[in-house]
Amino acid sequence: ELLASNFRTFADFKTVFHSSQRLQCAKVESTEEREWVRIVAMRHDLLLWAPDSRANKPRYAVPYVPHDWLVQVLELVPLTLTGHLFLEMLDVSSAKVVRGSGVWDGCVKEFVICRSPPVALVYNVEEHGRKFFKRLVFTTDASRSLHYLPPFLQPCNNVGSRIGAWKVSAGNVKTASSSSLKLPSLVIRRNLSSKLGEQTLIPARLLLGVVPDALL
Repeated sequence: ELLASNFRTFADFKTVFHSSQRLQCAKVESTEEREWVRIVAMRHDLLLWAPDSRANKPRYAVPYVPHDWLVQVLELVPLTLTGHLFLEMLDVSSAKVVRGSGVWDGCVKEFVICRSPPVALVYNVEEHGRKFFKRLVFTTDASRSLHYLPPFLQPCNNVGSRIGAWKVSAGNVKTASSSSLKLPSLVIRRNLSSKLGEQTLIPARLLLGVVPDALL
């Protein structure tokens, strides 16, 4: 049968297949949450997932309590942290790197907070085919990021060696994620040979800030 139009609307589909191709497919499995088809003569499978209806929850459980060095690093993050941010550990006094997560307006965000050099990286947690990926949306120091984000200046009172110092932050911490918007997702897999095995497309947008931009 002819591939349904709801598969063809995804940007990932257009990246792999020519938009004008009239593709034939065979249905492999159909459930309430997922439609799985196989493209005829191309050894590619398409898995169309319905929006994830599960509630978004933070990954960690220790409530954030302002601590000397954490406050200094997080002062440039324009979010209400107390009551929203949860950390991976209780005692952060001697930690060099602390990870955290929280939910803001239905969007799960993960933090990587480094003591020295002082920088906080904020990622959106994106659901894609019931798997979760991190996408960088904000950094308190644009020079220490693997992904380019639009930079802007912010005054920092605690971070730095002198009063009145400025720091170049980048990105928009309030960027919404696909998980918070409850959007469907399309997973594209292929099995070209037994030597290569099954391969799954990981869209570049789901690796921003995790893999250097030069490799995407």
